[in-house]
This record gives sequence, C-alpha cells and structure tokens, in this order.
Amino acid sequence: MRRLVCICTAALALAPLAAASIPRADYRSDGQAEYYLKHGLKRWAGRSLTTPGLFKSAFCVNGYYSRHEKRTGRHFHPVERVNKRGEYLFRSFACTLSAGSHEYALYLVTLPRGTWSVSADR
Repeated sequence: MRRLVCICTAALALAPLAAASIPRADYRSDGQAEYYLKHGLKRWAGRSLTTPGLFKSAFCVNGYYSRHEKRTGRHFHPVERVNKRGEYLFRSFACTLSAGSHEYALYLVTLPRGTWSVSADR
C-alpha cells in the first residue's frame, strides 16, 4: 500500500513537467498563413521567391481537409478558436501559392515562436 501511495505521488508530481515538455500548439489565421507564403517564404522547388517584380498570390484554408492529412490519417482537428478580430484559428493549412507562372500546392503547420513547417501537399 505504501509503495502505491509513493508511485501515485511521484506521478502527480511529474505530470506538470511532462505537460511542459510538449510543444505548445500555436494557432494562426488563414491570413497569417497567406502573408507568410507571400512575404516570408524565400525559396520553393529550387526557385527564388524574392525576385523583384515577381507577382505572388496565396490562398489558404484549414489543413484538416488537405491531401496530406487525408493521406496520412493524422489530423489537426479543427478547434473553435477565434482571435479578437473574429478570425478562425487553425494549426495546419492547405495552401495554393502562385508565383509568376508557377503554382504550388503547399501544406503548412504552425510551430512555436512564429515559425512554420512547409511541405508539398501531395
């Protein structure tokens, strides 16, 4: 009985440490994802996206419906999060980036501290 009490006490004491080690989920709006693609992404598919005069446009939606999440079966479920401006916030995005005459299907995942993970949405 004493051993069980010690194990339970240790588990309860270590639970906050385990929760702190999990990366915090950052939620962002589709407008923030589009802005990152147009102004923050420097290169994609071997092409520079910083060329002066290069016309870029981006369109992003919730990544829950992306080809990547459907194929892998690992979803960042949509959560009813809304920022102060009334925009819905998500963890992942399915985006289309048009840069000049090229169009790319991209999958973005939010990371802590304002960073992004970008991959092809296949």
